[in-house]
Amino acid sequence: MQVAYHPAAAQEVIEEVLFYDKRVAGLGEEFRKAVDVAVQRVRANPLRFASGSHGTRRCPMARFPHRLVYRIENEAVRVYAVAHPKREPGYWSKRLQ
Repeated sequence: MQVAYHPAAAQEVIEEVLFYDKRVAGLGEEFRKAVDVAVQRVRANPLRFASGSHGTRRCPMARFPHRLVYRIENEAVRVYAVAHPKREPGYWSKRLQ
């Protein structure tokens, strides 16, 4: 199954990688790998994860508190956010339009 990122979600990944690398050298790369693992889990079984508002689903990431927020659209997975739970809930919902 194809996976595509909303541009703002792709930017979130970049920003979080930079944030974690500033805290501990190499931690940003670990975050990026955790994103890749979560994407593979979603790709393998996109209906496995909890459903949420607006037809989205949330896949938790290992080691980091973030979640992939995605929808299944036209036989593909579209990632709308790589969301940290401390952020304002639903901040990404405007991306769904």
